[in-house]
Amino acid sequence: MINTLDIVEIVPYCLDYPQRYAAAISQLLPLLAPVAPIFYHVGSTAVPGLAAKPVVDIAASVEVFPLPATLIAKVMQLGYLYWANNPAPDYQLFIKGTPRTHHLHVYGPRSTRLREKLLFRDFLRREPAAAAAYELLKHQLAASFRTDREGYTEGKTTFIRQILRLAGSTITQAQT
Repeated sequence: MINTLDIVEIVPYCLDYPQRYAAAISQLLPLLAPVAPIFYHVGSTAVPGLAAKPVVDIAASVEVFPLPATLIAKVMQLGYLYWANNPAPDYQLFIKGTPRTHHLHVYGPRSTRLREKLLFRDFLRREPAAAAAYELLKHQLAASFRTDREGYTEGKTTFIRQILRLAGSTITQAQT
């Protein structure tokens, strides 16, 4: 059966993504204060002008990882569903909305995965040609994997790895 509430759809950039991010942070910050969160707007909605799934991705780096059950329960009270069966042990995922409106990714300090998300986001922000190529790829994948989020995500992997290599070499060159 197809879940019509979880279809992969790419829409034009929405000018209120930063406000949606800020509103979510204003709710999450008091709850997660005990673990000293640092929040980041990540994903395609964090790249001005980039078409995206209309889901605001929030990354939180916390001093205590994984989150204690008491904090998971508090986040869930805000309407986030905790993905307890997340196969990736290095972050916790919360999903809000039906259809989805927000993803909250929680990482421990010094997370390599978070560092890569930020590197990718920042590269797309400063390299319009890379952002345009990524947008085209996302449209193509959304057409092919409309009801398969995992297939859509997997289809982006090679491109993301290429950008991370480029971004890493850009940083290395800038430091020399």
